[in-house]
Amino acid sequence: MEEENIIVVENLVAGYGDNIILAGVSFDVRRGEIFIILGGSGCGKSTLLKYMIGLYRTTQGRVMINGADIMSVDDKKLKRNCREG
Repeated sequence: MEEENIIVVENLVAGYGDNIILAGVSFDVRRGEIFIILGGSGCGKSTLLKYMIGLYRTTQGRVMINGADIMSVDDKKLKRNCREG
């Protein structure tokens, strides 16, 4: 049986103004999996995490937590989905 995906990031494009920091980032995190985001200073780790928690709104791509697209749910539902994971 395949493990359930808790976090799904699909084709995320992110940046500041005309400066693209992340282009086409995609990955899944399964229940119980240890997932590491690793890279040098200024490569976009913090930017990625800010999109993943909904602090920044995506313009391209999507971030899903427990099956809910974080850009299409209200804050109350998002918090509930995060606690369920």
